[in-house]
Amino acid sequence: IGLTDLACMEQNVPPEIGKKLHKIRSSSQYLLSLINDILDMSRIENQKMVIERQGFSLSEVLDALQGMMGVQAEQKGLTFMVDIRTAHDFLEGDPVRLRQVLTNLLSNAIKFTPAGGTVTLQADEINDDGQTAEYYFCVKDTGVGIPPEDQERIFDAFEQLTPSVSRSAGTGLGLPICRSLVELMGGELQVMSEPGKGSAFCMTLRFPLDTGEKERSEASEIPDVSLDGVRILLAEDNDLNAEIAQELLATQGIHTERACDGQQAVDLFTACAPGTYQAVLMDILMPVKNGYEATREIRASGRPDADIPVIAMTANSFKQDEEEARSAGMDGFVPKPVDPERLFSVLREFVKAGRPHAAK
Repeated sequence: IGLTDLACMEQNVPPEIGKKLHKIRSSSQYLLSLINDILDMSRIENQKMVIERQGFSLSEVLDALQGMMGVQAEQKGLTFMVDIRTAHDFLEGDPVRLRQVLTNLLSNAIKFTPAGGTVTLQADEINDDGQTAEYYFCVKDTGVGIPPEDQERIFDAFEQLTPSVSRSAGTGLGLPICRSLVELMGGELQVMSEPGKGSAFCMTLRFPLDTGEKERSEASEIPDVSLDGVRILLAEDNDLNAEIAQELLATQGIHTERACDGQQAVDLFTACAPGTYQAVLMDILMPVKNGYEATREIRASGRPDADIPVIAMTANSFKQDEEEARSAGMDGFVPKPVDPERLFSVLREFVKAGRPHAAK
């Protein structure tokens, strides 16, 4: 995926090659989504799935969905409608899992609705008691519909409708994962459908209100900071991963120095003049010394820049890995395969005009 991203960024790529590269990237992301589905199902079956509780903006989640799914619907010749009626926006819950459920339901609706049809996302705030608010979410389509005898079977793992219904393959895990996530969030995912007339997948969820999120959101807005000239210490033991990361960073004018293991990262940092680097990108699983150990040594070095932003960049992307990274003193977390825009966004968050950002 990283190499494809770099190839897509090349200048003067012939149009036909560009189309093939975009198809490779799309297929790679699809394969990655299948792997993630299988991992999610494994966590659910082993009762390891945890619903987080954090402040988030419901409107931001729904706006992002509207932008992403609107493009997909338009490409298939569908009308995409959004009907949102809410009084409270800042809530506490798990925006990642809420987005995952709605994305899956909308993707299915688009997949199983012929050109000329309509897909609708509805979000209504039903009531509130001053501390919590209840929301009704529904994804409707005018697609092929689901026969009554299949309406419960579609929630079983690895079950799918007949291949003739859709040309798109899948694992048959999307809806089982959605139902499990909705139940973990305290709701129930229900389906209403009639063959030839479409389907509706609906759920009701209650969230605590987060009255302080608006202020924190405004305070944490990421500035449009140029990364040109920023110096970064890259700790990465895999040669190919390091090459991809360095080339991606170079597209933003970022200068990198590579450490091949955690001990070398500590040695390079402690040997340089304070302020040489504006951030450290730290892999976790490395020989000699892992990323957690290296970060702890950097923090304990006693140098004036010991609070340098250290950002984990790792394939160990479970929630517990992110929590362990933060407990080791890391400031940010970027999962592999690296999404270039997310990486640059995280760097901008911590690198302000080339000066280190104090560790939280």
